[in-house]
Amino acid sequence: MICIDDCSTCKHERPLKDGWRFVCDAFPYGAPTNFAFGKVKQMKHCNNGIGYEPKENKTKIYTARNKDGFLCSYDKDTHKCVGVMLSTGDDVEMYKEKRNEYIGQIDPEFENDF
Repeated sequence: MICIDDCSTCKHERPLKDGWRFVCDAFPYGAPTNFAFGKVKQMKHCNNGIGYEPKENKTKIYTARNKDGFLCSYDKDTHKCVGVMLSTGDDVEMYKEKRNEYIGQIDPEFENDF
């Protein structure tokens, strides 16, 4: 599984490419799968001379697993899925088939609140 906790608090983060691929100013076409995502804050720079810089405001996105087990990015205010990430071991065919359905779904932890 890929963990992007450090990246999600960096001001260089950009919206996910194709709804799942991590993109930022350092990796405008997508970060490589072998990138050291968990060590971003300790690195001088990630790529292209760009390094971790904390966002001025706290992120409004959090990640959690949906009902099918895929890692989704959820909006903290609405708890709606805004992106889906494919992790090692996930069912790729199911992901391709259903990823667009996941966008806009409520985080299962908050379904009873709406």
